[in-house]
Amino acid sequence: MQESYRHILKYIGVFGGVQGLTLLLGLVRNKVIAVLLGPAGVGLLSLCNSLVRLLSDVGGMGVAVSGTRFVAERQTKREQGEAVAVIRQWALLAALSSLVLTCVLSYPLSLWVFGDGWHVLSVLLLAPAVFMTILAGGELCVLKGLGYLRWLALSSVYSVVGVLLLTVPLYVVFGIEAIEPSIMVASLWNLCAVVFYSHKAAPWGGYGQWRIFRKYTSVLRLGGAFVVAALFGSLTDMLFRSFLNVTDGPGVVGIYNAGYMLCMTLAGAFYSSMETDYYPRLTRVNRVGVEFNGVVNRQITLTLLVVTPVLWAFIVGAPLLIPLLYSGKFVEAISFVRWGMVAMSLRGVTLALEYIALSLGKSKSYLLIEGVSYSVLLLSMIIGYELYGIEGVGMGMLVSGGLELLFVVLYVGKKFQYIPAMDASLIFVFQFIIGLSVACVSLLVGGKGYWLLGGGLCVMSVLVSVVAFATLVSHKKDSA
Repeated sequence: MQESYRHILKYIGVFGGVQGLTLLLGLVRNKVIAVLLGPAGVGLLSLCNSLVRLLSDVGGMGVAVSGTRFVAERQTKREQGEAVAVIRQWALLAALSSLVLTCVLSYPLSLWVFGDGWHVLSVLLLAPAVFMTILAGGELCVLKGLGYLRWLALSSVYSVVGVLLLTVPLYVVFGIEAIEPSIMVASLWNLCAVVFYSHKAAPWGGYGQWRIFRKYTSVLRLGGAFVVAALFGSLTDMLFRSFLNVTDGPGVVGIYNAGYMLCMTLAGAFYSSMETDYYPRLTRVNRVGVEFNGVVNRQITLTLLVVTPVLWAFIVGAPLLIPLLYSGKFVEAISFVRWGMVAMSLRGVTLALEYIALSLGKSKSYLLIEGVSYSVLLLSMIIGYELYGIEGVGMGMLVSGGLELLFVVLYVGKKFQYIPAMDASLIFVFQFIIGLSVACVSLLVGGKGYWLLGGGLCVMSVLVSVVAFATLVSHKKDSA
């Protein structure tokens, strides 16, 4: 049991470190883009990225998600080779189909996303990015499913470094006109970085084995529900950005994107270990019971202990970090970040529980959870923005996160006999109270008092995590 905690902590640290470097370099890139393009340019870039994400999620047919489970379940080298060939075939088919579909639908997509028909060329230029994103997703799931986590981490590092070095000069020279070309260049480089390592893990040669391809059509059936679930997420993001764009223009979209990216990128730096390590590990257990619950609860416990102090520190540091990472034009995002970071702490618990349905192949349950969650999120953010502006968006995320967590705990408890561990529940309560206190200090206190109280609460959060981790490890060691 002690080794289990160390294993989880190791991969949270490894991928947290990798994603931390990714975050740092991404923030440097965002800073340059924010200075060169301003809020309106950042807003337009975020709309283009959201469109690529939406089209790749839908067109990818869920292969990037279901494929990880499909490969991880295989025991022998021969079975793994067949599984990799199937995933690559489906990814290629999905990528080609999405390329054609994006080109055919370029005009209606321009009307829907940008509100006019003048961006048809922009959509057409994004079609190759959709194609390459889907192919990269297929290769990533090969690395995850086969357990090549070190190579996965290295591909992420090389990808973000290359994207920074290749795209920033484009923005410097061409300004806002470089948005679509930079997205294409970034997608190509990312694909190359992933393929370099996935080919080492599993050399190509399976694209022509169509007999195997037909044999495992179940991958597509399982991925169908994931497509719909991904569509919920991408549509929610796309619809809300479009709502802001229509309501108050691309400048507000840029402000929202600054706060959203800071929250999601920071939390994602730590939560990435769930997809790369926790999900395959949970898949290998593959049955509900004491062992299954133990894997889930240990993941929740370690995630809370590691992530929450960092989230609270970013709330306190937001008045310095946002102008530094973007520019003074983005200070309105501070009010969004204070509540959005608290919402991200809830997301860490919810995400671990959502993987229960994924690991067991219960696609309908996963689809139900995602559908309810994103519907509540979209409604909460719109209501929050109408009531309190950009700060209300963060409040809406927090309210939505609380409702989602309650729903997921009740659902997986009834459906999959999940029982929360007492230690995980207590740690969650303590850290969440500290997080709410930090957010209230950020809202109500100014001057030196803000830094003293905020810093003191962050230190308290670190102490809670250190003491709790030491107690857990010592208890498990004594029990053994």
